[in-house]
This record gives sequence, C-alpha cells and structure tokens, in this order.
Amino acid sequence: MQRFTLFELNEFIRRVVSLNFSEPVWVQCEIFQVNVSRGHFYIQLVQKDGEQDQVLARADAVLWQRQHQALRRQLGGALDEVLREGLEVLVQVRVAFDERFGLQYHIEQIDPAFSIGKLEIRRREAVQQLGEEGLLQMNGAIPLPPVIQRIAVLSSPEAAGLQDFLDQLRQNPYGYRFLASLFPTAVQGPRVEPEMLERLRAIDARRDAFDCVVLLRGGGSRLDLAAFDQLELCRSIAHCPLPFFTGIGHEIDETVADLVAHTSLKTPTAVAEYLIDHNARFESEVVQAGSRIGQTALFQIRNQQLPLLEQQLQSAIRIRLQREAQHLDLLAAQCELLDPQRALDRGYAYITRDGKGINSILQIGKDEQVRIHLKDGAADSTIQKIIPKP
Repeated sequence: MQRFTLFELNEFIRRVVSLNFSEPVWVQCEIFQVNVSRGHFYIQLVQKDGEQDQVLARADAVLWQRQHQALRRQLGGALDEVLREGLEVLVQVRVAFDERFGLQYHIEQIDPAFSIGKLEIRRREAVQQLGEEGLLQMNGAIPLPPVIQRIAVLSSPEAAGLQDFLDQLRQNPYGYRFLASLFPTAVQGPRVEPEMLERLRAIDARRDAFDCVVLLRGGGSRLDLAAFDQLELCRSIAHCPLPFFTGIGHEIDETVADLVAHTSLKTPTAVAEYLIDHNARFESEVVQAGSRIGQTALFQIRNQQLPLLEQQLQSAIRIRLQREAQHLDLLAAQCELLDPQRALDRGYAYITRDGKGINSILQIGKDEQVRIHLKDGAADSTIQKIIPKP
C-alpha cells in the first residue's frame, strides 16, 4: 500500500487542483458568516437544502484587501450590500489549495444583479403565497379607532426615521398627545425576521394597550429592504390584531410587508402626519356634529316657544288696543268740552271780522264791521265805541 507524508499528500492535491482549476469559476452559494480582519474578508459559504434548510455543502473563502478595493471601485456601494450574512450570491472564485492552510476559495468577482434577482423571485413567491392564503387584505380590513394615540413602534433605536417620527408627533400643530412605546428590533440583516416575530408576539400579548402598530426604518437599498419580504414575517403582520402601518423609508420599491399592512406610507414622517391628520378629521367631525346638535336644539326650542310667543303677542295687542281706546275716549271727552257750540248754548257769543276770530279790543277799531255769532245764528254790527277793561 502506497504511503504519503501529509505534506506530500497536500502537495499532490495542490497540483491536482491547480491542474483542474487553472481558471476562476462562478459559484452560486449563500453567505453564512463574514469576518473582517485587517481589511481582509473571511467568508464562510454554504449551500442549503431549499425545503429543509439543511446545509449540504460548506467552504471557506477569502476576499483579500487589494481585491476588495478593486471591487469597491467597480461596484461601489453595491459591494457592501452583497457582502452580508444570509444572502444568496453568485461569486467568481479561484480554487486554491495550500499545503498548510488547506482548500480555500479566493473571491475575484461578485455579481450583485444575481442577488437582487434571487430576492425578487423570493418576493414574488411570497406575494403569491400570501394571496392564496387570503392575507394581502386581512390587516387592511381592521377598522381604525376614531382616535389613535397609543402606538406600538417596531424599529431600531438607532434608525434614522425613528426620531423623525417622534419629533413629528410631538410638534403637531393641534397639541395632540401621543404615547409611543418602542419595541426595539433589527431592521436589516438576518436578525430582522426572528427579532420582529418575537416583538409582534409581545405586542399581541398587550393588544389592549395599543391602538395600532407602526414599523419604521430610515430608508435603504433594495437589498436592505429584502428583510421585509420574508414570508413568515409578512404572515405575522397580516395576522396582527391591530392596524399595522409601515414607514420603511423608500420612495420607489414596495416590500411585501407594505402589501400586507393596513396602511403603507413612504417615510416615518409620513406615517406621523397620517396619524395626526386622522385625529384632526375626527375632531372636525365632532365639532361639526356639536354645531349641528346646537342648531337642531335651538330650532326645537324655537318651535316649542312659538305658541307661547303667539299667545303673549295676542295678549299684548289686546291690552295695547284697550289702552289706546281709553285714551281716545278721553280725548273725545276733552274735545266735546271744548266745543264752542256748548258755550254758545249757554248764552255766550263770539265775534269775527272777515272770517277771523277776535278775542281782543286791540284787533278792532271804531266804525269797523264785525259779525256776532250766537247759538241760533249771527248778526252783523258796527263798532260804535270801544271800552277797555278797567
């Protein structure tokens, strides 16, 4: 039986590997773990069984600092988005075997488009599955309470959008008070689903303490948002007993979590504005209802008072007419007393000249013609003498 030293065997394997893998090859795999040391990326790659999620293959790979810098110039920020645990990737590796360090894959290229494409396929499958289960509109059917004040917030304490959301609530122009309770959770990476599922269970246990749930994140790339496309997480959002709002912070892309949520808004600030406006609409409805109630009550009171007012008016008119009739009778009696005919009947007379009454000797002179009026007629006369009153 042939016998080798360990070095001889490893050297033989190195020559075999070098002979059969003289050129780099593309490998489809999943990043299981990433460690960075002195600018070098030490990455553990795995292949899993798609149904049972069991590891079928495992290998160590390294992205040397110099090659990482070259890929950074080529791919920009997309490089960091791809180099994350739990993401399925397509990498170009050079197979190397070292007598001391064993088999290693030296990463030379990465295809970000492959990862995005795989995520999109997974997203579409999740949407189809949720649709078949009738969960896409389930949370949206929950009626919103008239006033929303007690808010369960799912977010990272360091998320950029969290403070924007809280500031917007505090600075609302109506002076409304909100109580936001933070349930801290990862909002990117492989920890999103398990942590958020745990927080949703905690919220469900205290469902009577909240009016709604709000998921916040401060934006990110399409790969960053992939965590919110995961099937189990979106199932839990759909089954949430409270209205679920999303404000993940993206302007174009729509996650599966957005689709199953009660209300999806683009940014955390937009969620806060929606809640403020919702409460303002309710306050306006209450004010309008109060105004309508006041007008109706006034109308009813007036209707009830009209018969009484009519009776009081008729009574006032009768009293006024009686008073005026008495006044007229008094005036008639006075006129009758002052009637000149009554004086003539008692033997008095009055004098006129040219149709005008004379009541003083200064109005006539000697030899002037006057007319003397008596009770049964008149007589013309000439003034013979004027006798002043002593």
